[in-house]
Amino acid sequence: MNRDSINPAASLGFRRLAKFISAGLLLVILPLVGQSAHAQVMQIISFTNSAPIIINNNYVPATPYPATMGVSLPSTNVSKVTASIFGLTDPSIGGSGSGGGLDILLAGPATTNPAVTVNLMCFAGNGAAVNNANITFDDSGIPFSSSSPVTSGTYQPSDYDNGYNPPQTATNLVSFPGTPLIGTWGLYVIFDDFSGGGVISNGWSLNFYLSVNPPAAVTLAASGVSATSATLNASVSPGSGTASVYFEWGADTNYGNYTVTNVLSTNLDSLQNYALNLGGLAPTTTYHFQVVVVNAAGTSLGGDQSFVTASGSSSGSSPPVLTESLSNGVPVLVLSGTVGSNYVVQYTTNLLKPITWITLTNVTLSSPVVYIYPGAVASKAEFFRALAGSVTAPPPPSLIESLSNDVPVLQLSGTAGYSYTVQYTTSLLAPITWITLTNVTLTSAVEYIYPGAVAGKAEFFRAVEGISAISPQPASLQVSLGSNLALSLTLSGVAGSNYVVQIATSLAGAGNWATLTNLTLASAVQAIAPIPATNGIEFFRAITP
Repeated sequence: MNRDSINPAASLGFRRLAKFISAGLLLVILPLVGQSAHAQVMQIISFTNSAPIIINNNYVPATPYPATMGVSLPSTNVSKVTASIFGLTDPSIGGSGSGGGLDILLAGPATTNPAVTVNLMCFAGNGAAVNNANITFDDSGIPFSSSSPVTSGTYQPSDYDNGYNPPQTATNLVSFPGTPLIGTWGLYVIFDDFSGGGVISNGWSLNFYLSVNPPAAVTLAASGVSATSATLNASVSPGSGTASVYFEWGADTNYGNYTVTNVLSTNLDSLQNYALNLGGLAPTTTYHFQVVVVNAAGTSLGGDQSFVTASGSSSGSSPPVLTESLSNGVPVLVLSGTVGSNYVVQYTTNLLKPITWITLTNVTLSSPVVYIYPGAVASKAEFFRALAGSVTAPPPPSLIESLSNDVPVLQLSGTAGYSYTVQYTTSLLAPITWITLTNVTLTSAVEYIYPGAVAGKAEFFRAVEGISAISPQPASLQVSLGSNLALSLTLSGVAGSNYVVQIATSLAGAGNWATLTNLTLASAVQAIAPIPATNGIEFFRAITP
């Protein structure tokens, strides 16, 4: 199939277009001038090292020097690279005479000789202090100034002095695409003066913009065809972006049935063979099927293939019979069939099309009747069924952290209808303490989660099957002074969590904290009513009850 001929909005039926939209792919779409067939799509993949970087004075390199980060990309089709630093604080940056030159250089993997290096900033600023600035380095940003203070924002790489880091080999970040990007990157920081010294308190990140093309797919002939099952095959190209793949199947080319959706997230530049076992078929029956591949740039249909199942054995196998009942108040499924035959028991929460049947278990009958206890599934599953054959268990979940408009976002991929727990930790040193961020029951193969304030302190995230209790999250409290000398407090935390804001006039001892207010956050950030200023010293804090 010609990929350039695919226009999802024009050629797909409503059902397929709705399935594409429901995948929830949160990617930046940038149309290219003169390209009318389909828009160019960018998928952003980010890597973060949130460990602080200590800026020493007296020409001493920062600690660590360099700060390093490992990068492993699923695609080499990268068109843009940006870098960010978080929480830059220093008493004096830039300028002549009073200010010192803060030199920051980004070095790519040492797989080229020499490695590509770019001065992100060198002697920028006017000698004024910088306080907790978040800075993104982007070729499309504004230039730094050697006569203005450095503040939070997006800036072009700027070099106002030679600096004391290794020499740069390029002047723009656009020099990185097209070179080897996978490996260890380095951020070199040094303050080239006797005064100054500070910190990049929350580390740094790298953002890679992958150019995503529409996917391509070809349905291949089925294999391993028996009386009740067959293996469906296809050759697919993800188009250099994360892609979802599934099969349509049925008695004719109207199909009407859908297999489980899987997510392709590795080797995205390569043609891949994809296979899936389909069970519960009727003997001596013709079936049609085709592969469907969806990414953010479009949808590809692989074309129809068909097969005929074999006739049943002379001894025959009885079709399974499944009933649901209660045993001492506990739900139980009663499965009847032929001894020695394989059956798969599945469940779904509704019968609205397209129906998503989720495999509960595979059973080989050792007696004409067996009992199956569905456990926690029974509380959410309304409908059960049993089919001849077996179905492979779904793949484990995958979790990718990236940025959308500079906002951290987690991409959770798994099996629709399954429940997963998203957790985070600040360190991978044993023993690891994983803290539950949220529980998710997927309604599509890919969903997006915004970690909010947690992203500023969590270095590592993971997704596991099942549901865990959500852990209370620590809060962040910011104090500011208004024009009328009233103190304003801004509380950041997790929406729905409870926090206690307290006040003290001294930090001596442990019993000087008095409760100012109790809050249940309605959003991730909430302002607290202004507090009249006093002549004394006041301290504030927010804690979880």
